[in-house]
Amino acid sequence: MLKKRFLFVIILGLILGVSACTSTTEENNAENTDSTQVSTDTTAQKKESQFFNLPSPIELYTFLYENNIKFQAELMNPIENVDKYVTSEEKGIALGVYASDIAYCAVYDKSDETMNYFVTAKKMADELGLTEGFDKKIADRINNNLHNSDSLYNISTDSYSMALNYLRAQNQEQLLPLMIFGGWIESVYIAVNSYNDKTFNAKNPIVFQTLDQGYLLENLVDYFKTLDQNNNTIKKITTQLTKLQNIYLSIQDNADVDITKEQFDNIKEQIQNIRSYWTKN
Repeated sequence: MLKKRFLFVIILGLILGVSACTSTTEENNAENTDSTQVSTDTTAQKKESQFFNLPSPIELYTFLYENNIKFQAELMNPIENVDKYVTSEEKGIALGVYASDIAYCAVYDKSDETMNYFVTAKKMADELGLTEGFDKKIADRINNNLHNSDSLYNISTDSYSMALNYLRAQNQEQLLPLMIFGGWIESVYIAVNSYNDKTFNAKNPIVFQTLDQGYLLENLVDYFKTLDQNNNTIKKITTQLTKLQNIYLSIQDNADVDITKEQFDNIKEQIQNIRSYWTKN
C-alpha cells in the first residue's frame, strides 16, 4: 500500500502540480498524510502567507480499500465526458476530478483503468498548457526508482515545483485551487456513494469517515475565501462549499448524538449536486 501511495503522488504531481504533503520525519508524516499544503497571500499588500492543509484524495481511497469497500467504476467521471469541458476553469476542475479517479484506480490496483484515466487527464493538462512534468527525464526517473520510496518522494516534489512554477510564469496560478477542489469533490462523491447498506448504521466506517471530511472541508472553505470572489467560478464554488459546511456544522453542534440517516442523506445530496454541476453528469 505504501508503494501505491507514492506512485499516486507521482501521478498527481505530474498532472496537477500538487502533491500530498509528506514529511521526511515520522511525526510530520503522521500529521499531513491526508492533506495538501498550499500557501496564499490574502491581499496584494500582505507579505505574510497563510497555510492551509487541504484534502488529498489518496487517503480517502486508501481508507475505502482497507475497509474492503468494493471498487465501483461506474462512480468515476466517464472518460467520454472529457469534451464537455470548454473553458479553462471547467477544464481545471475536471482535471482535478480525473486525477482523483486515477487515485481511486491506483489504490485498487486497476492498472488498465489507471492508464486510461491518466491518458485522459494528460490530454486535458496539455489543453491547459501544463506541459511541465511530462518530459522524458521525469519518466525515466520514475521507471528507475519504482521501489525506492525516498527517491519517488523527491521526484514528486520536483514535479510539483516545476508545474507550480510553470503555472505562475504563465499567470495560470488560479487553476490550482480549481484542481484541488475537483479532486476533493470527486473523492467524497465516490465515498458517500460507496455506502449501500439497506439499513442505515451511524457506526459504519464510511459514515464515520464522511463526518471526518467536515474538518477538511473547513480548511477548504477557508482557503477559497482568500481567493478572488469577483471570479464567478471561485464565488460559485465558495458558495457551494459553504452550504455544505453549514450542514456539517449543524451536525457537529450535536457531537454527542449520532448522525441520522436524514443528515447523512442531506450531506450526500449536496455533494452529488456540487459534483454534478461541475462534471455535467
